[in-house]
Amino acid sequence: MNNSKQKKVEFEEGSGNVFADLGLKDSDELYTRAKLGFHVYQLL
Repeated sequence: MNNSKQKKVEFEEGSGNVFADLGLKDSDELYTRAKLGFHVYQLL
């Protein structure tokens, strides 16, 4: 395999809130609701 033909992968580190990273409005509320829903799921 020839390394000179491989593309370099570009990435950026997320903020931890996927909704904010996607630029959605009310991202803090959406993130809180998702976390709450996940914890409810774990309890059930």
